[in-house]
Amino acid sequence: MNTYFVNGSEFVVEDDHPITLGRLLQCYFDKNKKPTMFAVAVNKGFVAQPSYDSTYVEPGAVVDLFSPIQGG
Repeated sequence: MNTYFVNGSEFVVEDDHPITLGRLLQCYFDKNKKPTMFAVAVNKGFVAQPSYDSTYVEPGAVVDLFSPIQGG
């Protein structure tokens, strides 16, 4: 069991081995509503969508999801 921090909240994944960002997001969106469009930062560093499945996240990583907003 590994613990991560997604959008400021503790999130536990049952996998006991290192996981990719893609796997973490899959687990997170199984339990939370998936936004239509979003960007991701891991430990304050932007991760491009094509890299989700090749980017490994260490337990304790801080993952922030950003959604675009309209306005001026």
